[in-house]
Amino acid sequence: MNIGHRIKSLRKYQGLTQKELAEKVHKSPQVISNWERGYTPNITNEDIVNLATALNVKVSDIVSSSNDDTRPDL
Repeated sequence: MNIGHRIKSLRKYQGLTQKELAEKVHKSPQVISNWERGYTPNITNEDIVNLATALNVKVSDIVSSSNDDTRPDL
């Protein structure tokens, strides 16, 4: 699973829209959409930390390629 899919899955798991997540990380909804669709291949470390904080997860939950997650939808 790629990072964009993990962002989308975690966002949905938290019950957030792209707009709501965008507000939490101080980005536009279009940026969130681009991340989720893989249109922005290089997400900065700062943005990943902000995403983890906004989604109330560990950074490794976003960047890990492990399929061992127990969350539904991941």
